[in-house]
Amino acid sequence: MVKVPWAEPGSRFSVLFEALVINWLKEASTQAVSRQLELSWNAIDGIMQRAVKRGMARRASLDPKHIGVD
Repeated sequence: MVKVPWAEPGSRFSVLFEALVINWLKEASTQAVSRQLELSWNAIDGIMQRAVKRGMARRASLDPKHIGVD
């Protein structure tokens, strides 16, 4: 497989297309997005998993200095 800068490894879709799918999923159901973009539910699930992985990688590590207990 050829590595390209506009897609993540293991993805059949460009990062821009995946962003479009995620934006549609914010407004519509998986079934509606699947029908409109002619994608399988498995393809949409893979896009969602990669989006969560990207989001978690950007998330700052939270190391609490103090913990309050009631």
